[in-house]
Amino acid sequence: MKTFFSLTFQELSAYNPFGYKFHPKPEQIEILETEAKNVAKEIANGLRKNFNAKKVVLFGSLATMEFIEGSDIDIAVRGIPYDDFFKAVTFASGFSKKFKVDLVDAKDASDSLLDSIKRDGIEI
Repeated sequence: MKTFFSLTFQELSAYNPFGYKFHPKPEQIEILETEAKNVAKEIANGLRKNFNAKKVVLFGSLATMEFIEGSDIDIAVRGIPYDDFFKAVTFASGFSKKFKVDLVDAKDASDSLLDSIKRDGIEI
């Protein structure tokens, strides 16, 4: 008979009478984080190619090493013409079924958000 500590994550998830949330192990988070960064890079390439983005910056939890299960991908852009920005948002937000993507036009961002992007952002 298995004990609580010998059960796998999937076995624990299947038996959950009290509704506890089981959090993924650190290596599972690393895999998710790598996947999210790859998705962000693909989105950045698409934004440059299809919408003439001049600068694409990853910010938020994925840039600050605070990424957890359920985190989104935050991307700031510069250079996308106003008339194309909402098409770019549609492109970015619909790119991945696994990760929610938020696209921000840096010229319209608040001062506090810009400070955060400048401080923690990673150009991709």
